[in-house]
Amino acid sequence: MRKILIAALTVFALAFAVGMITTTPAQALTTCWYTCDCNGTPLRCCKSGGVTTCKVAKDSPLQCTQGANC
Repeated sequence: MRKILIAALTVFALAFAVGMITTTPAQALTTCWYTCDCNGTPLRCCKSGGVTTCKVAKDSPLQCTQGANC
């Protein structure tokens, strides 16, 4: 009985270790870019799935100016 228990625990531990090593978390496809709003505020927008969210970007590489036709 002891040998069967040790063998079962060994197989379980090996299967668990292999599962942990080979499993990679699913990464969401995210695309981000910088843009400006009509007031000249730099925004960082990201699209994940079908949802686009924009937040004010303090470290934007863009020099935004206020738009005349917004």
